Amino acid sequence: MKTSIKAEALVFDMDGTLLDSLYYWRNTDLYAAKAFNFEPNKNIKLSEQPGSFFERVKNYVNLHGFDHDLDTIKEELHRVGIEFYTTEVTPKHKAVNFLEHVLSQGKRIGIATATNGRVAKIALEHLGLLEYFEFVLSNDDIGVSKRHPDIYLLAAEKLGQSVENTIVFEDNPNCVRTAKNAGFRVAGINDRHFSEEENKMTADIADWTAWDYEYYIELFKA
Repeated sequence: MKTSIKAEALVFDMDGTLLDSLYYWRNTDLYAAKAFNFEPNKNIKLSEQPGSFFERVKNYVNLHGFDHDLDTIKEELHRVGIEFYTTEVTPKHKAVNFLEHVLSQGKRIGIATATNGRVAKIALEHLGLLEYFEFVLSNDDIGVSKRHPDIYLLAAEKLGQSVENTIVFEDNPNCVRTAKNAGFRVAGINDRHFSEEENKMTADIADWTAWDYEYYIELFKA
């Protein structure tokens, strides 16, 4: 039986949670190849490269015969990322309806994303969603990844609410775990680009889990 959820603030991840955009992040090797105009070598795996996300992409690209620095890698990935977000991405099913629903209830909402802040704002503005949110926080603003709870804690603070009165919406099971360990209640969103095991992890860790926002519209009825 469904029970109404009580909370005054909601913090949303963007990719895979609000937007159907995980394809880009699950196929970054293809977009890196597009950005730098090369044919991917099947024997070179981006996932096997060391370092942070952009360091892995840098190593991957340069193993294809280039010598680019990290700033160039970031600039080009952001360029093709913006093209992707403004031509191929749509909101998750019923996400817009849900945002309008909770805003009509007086909830305060913000974005906490691992995506570059400028790129995230362009994506949200393109879809007409940027104005719904009080702010867009990215890992770049915080200086640490979502393996740490800092971005969620700052988001709750900016929304003027305690951890206990804030719900985090996330799709990535590792991020779900981070938010839960920090004391937040977490609304999980499953995504077709995650494996069955990853989606099950989200369901096991989160307080609630659904494939789209129709479920949450019902839960957040006054």
